[in-house]
Amino acid sequence: MALTLHHKRWYSYIFLILFVAVIAAWWRFAHRPELLISVVGGVLGFAYFIYLQHLDEAKLFKELFAEFNARYDALNDDLNTILFGPSDGLFIDRGVWESWYRGMNVFFKHPRIQALWIR
Repeated sequence: MALTLHHKRWYSYIFLILFVAVIAAWWRFAHRPELLISVVGGVLGFAYFIYLQHLDEAKLFKELFAEFNARYDALNDDLNTILFGPSDGLFIDRGVWESWYRGMNVFFKHPRIQALWIR
């Protein structure tokens, strides 16, 4: 299981199980406090690292979401003009449109792109 934003609800369970496993292993085998402190420190360091990764991914997602929405907002009026405006005007040259269509069709034939498109 990859530690991504989608799996964040499992983080606390994973770290709790890891912490209990460390305590159980220490209790069963070592009984040396310095070893327990070192391993618990390692587990906490790992938890801190994963939490920072999560925060960085959340920040990147927010930045990209805001940027993509800003781009859409900039295009929205022009898209509505094309969609609801008069149909007598020609916006794109027919040859350019057909060339673009053939190029996009190459990508659309790929199964992974089709799966994303169908969503």
